[in-house]
Amino acid sequence: MTPRKAAHMAKTEPYGPFERWPVSLDGHDVPHVEVRPTPDGKFYICVDRRFIIHKAVTQEELDNWMPIMANAMAVAAGYSCFGESSAPINPYKVKVGKLDAPPPSLRVVKDQA
Repeated sequence: MTPRKAAHMAKTEPYGPFERWPVSLDGHDVPHVEVRPTPDGKFYICVDRRFIIHKAVTQEELDNWMPIMANAMAVAAGYSCFGESSAPINPYKVKVGKLDAPPPSLRVVKDQA
């Protein structure tokens, strides 16, 4: 049997069960984030099923941090924000500037040659 055929005949085995605690914010699922509850009522935050924040947080801390975390993840993924009013960002329509900067002075400069 060729290695290619052997690879296609690999046996897949499901394993588990695992408890999953997904997170929602204002009724919207926060993708790639879940929590792991502790016996004392706190939560470990797990991102992408790979990264766990080393200190368990209270429900109040979770309520304070989840909006900024969800918005940061949405913006990093190319959306305007997290939640119902989010939209993909058009990278060719983003304006950049300072709030206190005067408008640029544009003028035509003649070639001195």
